[in-house]
Amino acid sequence: MGLKQVLAGMIALVLALGVANAEDAPESQPMIEVVYLDQQDRLLNSSQVSMDELLALPAAEFTTSTIWTIGPQTFRGVWLSDLMEYLKISEGEIYLSALNEYLVEIPLSEMFPGGPLVAYERNGAPMGARDKGPLWVVFPYDSDERFRAESVYAQSIWQMDRIEVYQ
Repeated sequence: MGLKQVLAGMIALVLALGVANAEDAPESQPMIEVVYLDQQDRLLNSSQVSMDELLALPAAEFTTSTIWTIGPQTFRGVWLSDLMEYLKISEGEIYLSALNEYLVEIPLSEMFPGGPLVAYERNGAPMGARDKGPLWVVFPYDSDERFRAESVYAQSIWQMDRIEVYQ
C-alpha cells in the first residue's frame, strides 16, 4: 500500500469520526424566548430562559399515554404555571410558539399544577428536536377526561421555543 493510499485512508477515517461525533454531540441548550407585546404587536420587552433556569425550577413528573406515542410515557419538566410565576406573568394573553412557528394560546386560567407541563425529558432522557423536543408541552391525558379533548391536544405543542405575552 502506497503512502497516498494510507493518507487517503487516514483522512477518510478522521472525517468519518468527525461526522459521527457531530451527530452524537448534545444539542445546544434550548432557550425559550419570551417576548412582551402590546395589543398592536409592538415589542415592549424580551428575555430568554435557559435550560439551566428551567432545571432550577421545581420539577414535576407524571406518566401518561399520548395520541402521538405508543404506550405510557413518563414526562419530567416544569408546570407551565410555575414557569409563568418565575417569569412574573400574571395577566395578558399567552401564546406558545414552536420551531416550525406553530402557535397556540393557553389562557392563564388553564395553567395550574397538574395541568400543562413544559417537559424536557421523556422516559428519563432529554428529547431531541426529532423526538418532539427539546421542550414539549404535555398534559396528564390519562388523569382526567378534560385533558382528552381536541382543544387540549392542539395545545400540546412540541419543539416549543417562544412565549408571547400580549399585555
